[in-house]
Amino acid sequence: MSTGAVGALCLDVDNDSLTHPSFDYVYYFKEVDTVTDVQLVDQDESSSTWQTTRDTILDKILTNSRPGVIVKSLFSMMQVDKYYVSANELVTTLAPEALTLLSRGQFPQFFQNCGPNYIRSLRRKSEFSGLFTSESTVEDTGSKNIVKAIASTGLDQVVEDLSSKIQDLNLQISISVVGIKPMPHGTLAPRTPDDYAKAMDYAFKSMMDPGVGLVQSIEVVPWVNNPQFQNQARLKKDVSSSTEISLSPFLRRFYLITNSELIAKIVDTLRHRMQTFQSVVRCLTFVNNFPIDATTNAKFLRNKYSTCAPNASTGTHCTPNLTNVHSLRQLLIGALPVETTDSGGVTTTVTTYLIQRMANNMDSYMTNYMKPCFEEMTSMDGQISTMQTKHWANMDGCKQVSCTFPGTKWDTSTNTCVVEGESDGLGWTVRSMCMPSIMEFPSPPP
Repeated sequence: MSTGAVGALCLDVDNDSLTHPSFDYVYYFKEVDTVTDVQLVDQDESSSTWQTTRDTILDKILTNSRPGVIVKSLFSMMQVDKYYVSANELVTTLAPEALTLLSRGQFPQFFQNCGPNYIRSLRRKSEFSGLFTSESTVEDTGSKNIVKAIASTGLDQVVEDLSSKIQDLNLQISISVVGIKPMPHGTLAPRTPDDYAKAMDYAFKSMMDPGVGLVQSIEVVPWVNNPQFQNQARLKKDVSSSTEISLSPFLRRFYLITNSELIAKIVDTLRHRMQTFQSVVRCLTFVNNFPIDATTNAKFLRNKYSTCAPNASTGTHCTPNLTNVHSLRQLLIGALPVETTDSGGVTTTVTTYLIQRMANNMDSYMTNYMKPCFEEMTSMDGQISTMQTKHWANMDGCKQVSCTFPGTKWDTSTNTCVVEGESDGLGWTVRSMCMPSIMEFPSPPP
């Protein structure tokens, strides 16, 4: 889903398999000669190209201090909004690797790689805007009409006996584009009114491509709605479980949807743990590169989420919101004595470290929760996999709800997940202090 493309990774989709979308086409232009005109356009215009252009217009209006010179600006906009750009499900196919997983009944592995949903359709938007700025010493309605004609049709349609006046306008043309794909032939750098007309044609042809444009919205649907998935999972007929209970296609789809959401949650939780682990390793390496001396150890590090600003005149030093180099190093090393008792009753104390504990916690999570859960979902229940016959809350390997939350670890004494201890729950510290940057404080007032 993060790719922003129809189907994403597990569907083979190209432009030839996309349906012909519906689209809205808009072209208009507005005079923006004063600050009031700009403010009026602000009320109606939310396009990204206007937000860029308005600053240029205001700058020209506010900096025009030449007496007798009249600056006129005209903003034009061509916009194409494509609705329901979707893949034709009669011709698109699942990726070979995805088909292999489904044919083997490995539904957890399929959802682990493809996610619980896919993008069936999306909406794209493209914009082409132009800014025409002219200068003259008198208020000339005819000249204004020339600029409007250029903005609407290009120089080819302007009456020839008026075109000579264009040279007297000191006309400047600039354009902004969003959601347009470069093509082999054409230009988006107009130097003349005629070039502007050619640039419009070039942009319009690019906008007609269904795969071009900024994504505005997406339609996300579960995989059970995909015809090929339904065929591979045999979701169109009733089947029986090992207890001879007949399961309708509707109920099987419900179980697949809810169980796939759990798989996505487990994978996301594990990914979060791995990202935190990598951040701790990188941050500790970075901190260890600082000199180990009393002066450096006492220096404070910048907190990315603290709004406190040091101020020498008021004596504000923000120390309650910050951590020094030594403290962060000790937190990331995370030395913790742990007492263990062997079978002979002998107790020994072993020092463990944060990175070691985090690696052990991830291994324990995968061994004691993730693996049993996926194995139970993959196991057969009569004619089909358990993933289609049971809700995860009724599966012994999956029903530990606490294991789906970040900041927990597997506890062998209770066979469930518990909240990590204070010494290991450093997710927020890592996000706010890493990568570490020493913060120089002003001298306190005398």
